[in-house]
Amino acid sequence: MPGLLLCVQFECSACGLWKAARYKHGSKCNDCHHAAQHTPPAAAAATPAPPAPSSHLSMFGRPSGCIDQLTTVERAAIVTLHGVGWTVRAIAEELRCSEQTVSLWLTRWNETHSLEDSERSGRPRCTTDETDQQIGLLSDHKTTSTPRDIQRELRLPVSLDTIDRRLTEIGLFGRVQETEYALSEFDIQRRLAFANEYKDRSEDWWADVMFSDETSFPLQYHPRVYVRRPPGMAHDPKFMRQE
Repeated sequence: MPGLLLCVQFECSACGLWKAARYKHGSKCNDCHHAAQHTPPAAAAATPAPPAPSSHLSMFGRPSGCIDQLTTVERAAIVTLHGVGWTVRAIAEELRCSEQTVSLWLTRWNETHSLEDSERSGRPRCTTDETDQQIGLLSDHKTTSTPRDIQRELRLPVSLDTIDRRLTEIGLFGRVQETEYALSEFDIQRRLAFANEYKDRSEDWWADVMFSDETSFPLQYHPRVYVRRPPGMAHDPKFMRQE
């Protein structure tokens, strides 16, 4: 019919309104399509945070502080996983180690069939067990002997630091020697009499008491004397100087 305008419409999947087909963009109208592009989706803000990484460095719970060395279980896992078809990269990612480490233990297993550490060649001790025993016995017999005295008496071709380490290993440490003053019977009785006379005095009475003492000033240099003794034995008569 003349003057009749046909208009094809569709229902927008976003807003649910009927719109003209020429404003259609996919299943949405142009307005809803532009709004979706310029407005950040609400779901993005509600996206849960990724889970926190595991406290262990690997799936087998490597102990904390053991970063550069695999445990025996992890080494066995490398061999096992490689035997069932895992790649070196996949094993390294699963165990949280480098691919070079995985290759090293695969090579070690193929050559020696062992997963233990190789024997390390540290610096050998310069003293024998017999020499170490002689050092300890001499220091125990002559408690004031210094490492230099021991080196000279035993004629040891080792350094003073080595002798000091051997004494430390058996629990003999260098300490300043304590002094034990010899008391006569008169001094002992005099001190007991003083203690018995004032033992019942109150704290307020003692607060008004001022003690004085004599001090000696030696005219010659008296160096400190050191002794080799175990801890907690400072007042053992064996390790004290008598005066």
